[in-house]
Amino acid sequence: QLELVARRVADAPPIRALGLTPEGYTFGRGTLLGELIAAAGGVNAAGNYDDYRQIDDEAIRTLAPDVSLLTPAWELSHAAALRANPAFAEVPAWRAGRFWTLPFSPAQPLDPGAAVLWLAAHFYPERFPQWKRLAAWMPFTG
Repeated sequence: QLELVARRVADAPPIRALGLTPEGYTFGRGTLLGELIAAAGGVNAAGNYDDYRQIDDEAIRTLAPDVSLLTPAWELSHAAALRANPAFAEVPAWRAGRFWTLPFSPAQPLDPGAAVLWLAAHFYPERFPQWKRLAAWMPFTG
């Protein structure tokens, strides 16, 4: 899986991704989510932070992610409120509506290779046209 992803995203422009928990934490340098994002061809928007860090609205605006990756702990109503928050209207992920709830734990995915493939298929759907079929067999729960 990792070789397939590496080949398909080798020349792709990097996507800046920001992982967020409902408590306002993000995943910085040295976290597994940061490594998964990089393996998927992306750039961890919080990569200048060490480890896990709670961030505020201003930090989100400054980090300016292209996509927002919500952890599975987000309740639908809270995720919807985050997406509708006018404070982030100029942040690329908000402008483009690129929010995804991760179907795997960002700290302990059951299959890290499948997690990388899921991320890459979402970052670069044109390079993974079969991603909807892939999602059906990816082992994220257990």
